Amino acid sequence: MSHGAENICAGCPYNCKYCCAKAWALFYKKIEPRQWLAHKLLRPIHPISDYRKPPNSTGKTILYPSTHDITMKHYIYHLIKIRNMIYSGNKVLVISKANSRVIRNLCDSLLSMKQSVSFMFTIGSVHSKTLKFWEPGAPTFEQRFKALSMHMKEVIQLQYLAHQCLMHILLI
Repeated sequence: MSHGAENICAGCPYNCKYCCAKAWALFYKKIEPRQWLAHKLLRPIHPISDYRKPPNSTGKTILYPSTHDITMKHYIYHLIKIRNMIYSGNKVLVISKANSRVIRNLCDSLLSMKQSVSFMFTIGSVHSKTLKFWEPGAPTFEQRFKALSMHMKEVIQLQYLAHQCLMHILLI
């Protein structure tokens, strides 16, 4: 169970066809369609000034991120944000489509905080063709499986979520 969600970017390079965050942002004119794929930081993240303990937030589980994925483009800012949430006394549930390079770096960087971080990998299909249709810019099944396999060797908590709705939808 989570007690909230945090995000540091507007947009996502994966351009998933079913993305609720994208639909919401476009509907309410929070972002232009061409800006979504740019995946820009909402504001600069600083390791010291962003270290804060919001009132009544200590000890909560925070989903991160909820409207975009963690990519190498802003990796250091994601790492700072995750560490700051943990330093503030929270647990973090990292949700990702599991880019193996990103996950490897996070596992290495967060190993000393393993009691406070869990991962949830989303795998919509075992067929990369189906994934390519629904999530054109996201990691392939093989890349996600590699991240999952690599992560299983770590001692950080792991969950994975298979979106059954994408399974075998694309038959062509």
